[in-house]
Amino acid sequence: MISAGIWGDLWSKEAAHLDVTGGTEEPDGKSDFLMWEFLHELQMGDRLRFDFADGDKSSRAPEVSPEKPETRGTPIPNQTWPPSEKEVAEWEQRPVLNNALAWRFSMNQGQPSVFRPEGGRQHLSFGLLWINRHPKRIRVSLHCKSLREIVARKDGLDFITEYVPLGSHFELQLGA
Repeated sequence: MISAGIWGDLWSKEAAHLDVTGGTEEPDGKSDFLMWEFLHELQMGDRLRFDFADGDKSSRAPEVSPEKPETRGTPIPNQTWPPSEKEVAEWEQRPVLNNALAWRFSMNQGQPSVFRPEGGRQHLSFGLLWINRHPKRIRVSLHCKSLREIVARKDGLDFITEYVPLGSHFELQLGA
């Protein structure tokens, strides 16, 4: 499995973050968590291109960990999940620091579309997911959610969710 994710919200000073991670699973059940990028900060104007092609080697070796990153290190004090209603209300009152949150996205050299949080939502996310059970396709998703939808694990607004074949490529630019 390999996953690439980009996300940003209206409350963060950073334009967005990028994760590129994956996992392996051996026939004996042993697994590893792989990281190429984790919490990589992106800036307004950054342009990312993803190409989905046949291959068997990474252009850069990942960090290999027997544990997921959230299970390593010192726990963050006073962090609860799900957060209380009071915490959610406090988080919603944070000042907007990223009011230019908008992404320009194109797939397979098609006409770019611009996506922004809509309908009172504050969060944009883009994801690519490849699993070895279906090696000739990759799932592409782009959506926006409110903080309450994230906490409740609800869907939010789905702009794009589709499976695309080998040979596909995607471009995402931060800023409209």
